[in-house]
Amino acid sequence: MFKYATFSILVLLASSVTNAQEQTYHVSTTVPDSARYEIVQSFGLITRLTIRLDRYTGRTWVMPVVGDVVAWQTLPWADADSGGSNSKQPRYQIFSSSNFIPMTLLMNTDSGRSWYIELDLESGLYWTSFD
Repeated sequence: MFKYATFSILVLLASSVTNAQEQTYHVSTTVPDSARYEIVQSFGLITRLTIRLDRYTGRTWVMPVVGDVVAWQTLPWADADSGGSNSKQPRYQIFSSSNFIPMTLLMNTDSGRSWYIELDLESGLYWTSFD
């Protein structure tokens, strides 16, 4: 009986630690399949990034917190022809790595075209494509 109780406690502890680790690094809203917008939060080793995604057009905004000011700022593409289509259904998805912000990826789920976040010290964050 003691063996079974010990084993059950270990299994419960392991699953709660695993769940806590998954929730700590990547948080995304749960939205219906047809929802237009989604919030994704990515945790890097040092920073946190909150992104609002228009799943129809691929437009994204980041929420920097500076002092008491909280406001959405557009996260632009390096390529002028990226995104912006007027789809009538969701076409974009964000994947976020738990290791660092540049591994936060935006993907067009129809074409497979993908972008990652890059930082320019003068202009800030932007999406840059890779194939």
